[in-house]
Amino acid sequence: MLALTLFLAISSILLSLLLTPIIRDEFLRRGWVDEPDLVRKTHTTPVPRIGGLAIFAAYVFTFLLALALPFGTAEYFQKLPTNVSGITLAITIVFLVGLLDDLINLKPWQKALGITVAAGVAFQSGVKVQFFNSEWGVYLALPITILWLVGCSNAFNLIDGMDGLAAGIGVVSTVTMLIAAISQQNSMLVLLTVPLVGVLFGFLRYNFNPASVFLGDCGSLTLGFTLACFGALWSQKAATLLGLTAPLLALSIPIADVALAILRRYLRNQPIFQGDAAHIHHRLLRRGMTVRHATLMLYGVCALAAVASLVVTTFQQKTLGGIVVIAFGIAVLAAIQQLKYTEFSVVRQLLFTNNFRRYVDTHTRFAGFEEKMEAAQTVGALWDVIREGVRQFHFLGARLSVDGVVYEDLPANLNQTQHWQLRIPLPESQHANFYRSFGEEISPLMINVFVVAIETNLRRITTQQGNLGSLDYPKKIVIGAQAKQA
Repeated sequence: MLALTLFLAISSILLSLLLTPIIRDEFLRRGWVDEPDLVRKTHTTPVPRIGGLAIFAAYVFTFLLALALPFGTAEYFQKLPTNVSGITLAITIVFLVGLLDDLINLKPWQKALGITVAAGVAFQSGVKVQFFNSEWGVYLALPITILWLVGCSNAFNLIDGMDGLAAGIGVVSTVTMLIAAISQQNSMLVLLTVPLVGVLFGFLRYNFNPASVFLGDCGSLTLGFTLACFGALWSQKAATLLGLTAPLLALSIPIADVALAILRRYLRNQPIFQGDAAHIHHRLLRRGMTVRHATLMLYGVCALAAVASLVVTTFQQKTLGGIVVIAFGIAVLAAIQQLKYTEFSVVRQLLFTNNFRRYVDTHTRFAGFEEKMEAAQTVGALWDVIREGVRQFHFLGARLSVDGVVYEDLPANLNQTQHWQLRIPLPESQHANFYRSFGEEISPLMINVFVVAIETNLRRITTQQGNLGSLDYPKKIVIGAQAKQA
């Protein structure tokens, strides 16, 4: 066992150091490179983007050499309870999906489908995340496992935005799992993680800033999926729900980054799969850090998370494990706050100030206002609703010109009051004017809803009545609720 472990460690490093520059130079010669965009991509020159091929090849060749030499590797793996060949097939599927994406740019749903299929294969091979030893736990194992595997794959894919970041975090996470496997005497996990540490160390020689080769999707997706599989195998040794949090802590930085990205895009009503330059590493660069400094800082944070995960593994039956999880969660929230995401600041202001209650109150009153407008069937009835809205939403007054009739509800001292005017243009020079004091606060959202509601219902009523035009002069003027002939 020791001889096999040493062989896997040494051969994986050497193969990675040998294969990476060969593959890098070949893809550079063919022009298969990642072009800089000076926005999301921080490099300044074209860099080959399929370094994951070197990692995958070095990892596979390491085991092929071990099978060819007299270590008894095949017999050893055949005795294991988990189907290693099935896990290898699942990882290969993810690699091929990533490789196709690097070469021909797959659509997000196509990548997600491929990784989901691979996750199903891994589940059938014994990779399972099961929170509870109960009937419900068995039923939930499949969807939770697929969510875990697909989520971790995309997490490493998204965080692969700086030289050496994803590969370096992969090293820290894999070493953490290796230490946990040794402490748990999980020999299968030891043999699976040792060569991955080796190939990643060798790859970092060329991937660390300034990088001459990138992981690409074939590398980042495969690395995330592989570590998710290993994390699931690690969690199967846990006896409690608390123990299952250890793999989550070990992979916490990429998982936190993808969770923040999804939440940010949801709050801003943006497509979930749309890329942006607001990931954790981008925020650190905006704060003046260099690429190398930001990368090393995130390595350090990952190392702290790794220590926390090992503590949880060691003390999973004791209070200390729970304390570590709580303390780490508080630290993560504090760190996110330091990144100063505008989206979360807005949500915090809404939830923990009077703005939230004001927002709810405004929307409730607008809902009632819109219902009354929709019930109006004539311009006169609509004008009565508008006059009520003027008072309710603290406008100074209003003026409406429709079909040769002018409706007015204005204060006598309007010209002596500092105010601004909101004008809603209607067809054929018709219009609606609203006046508001400079001292009165009003949100852009309120203005938008107010304008849309009035314009929509005015057009509805005038269309129904056939009043599509306006005379050059008013036929009568309605002041307040009283009509006068012009």
